Amino acid sequence: MPRIDLENPDKDVVLEMYRKWRDNKVPKSVLEREYLGDDRAHGKTFTFLVRRVLGFDTEEPSSLASQVKDLEEEVTRLR
Repeated sequence: MPRIDLENPDKDVVLEMYRKWRDNKVPKSVLEREYLGDDRAHGKTFTFLVRRVLGFDTEEPSSLASQVKDLEEEVTRLR
């Protein structure tokens, strides 16, 4: 399995990681351990790489984040 260079990530390898996560629901932290050799993995590096290299977001906004955004928009509208 290819290792990823964080300074210059290979798009094909990041895409392979993404597809494993998307299709097989392999946990992000497991993919980080396999591809990055990071024993302290928690999935944030995966999220960063996929967003940076592929332009895909792999995290759902929390309901609280959605509520905050709605309230900010309402405040802006009321000004």
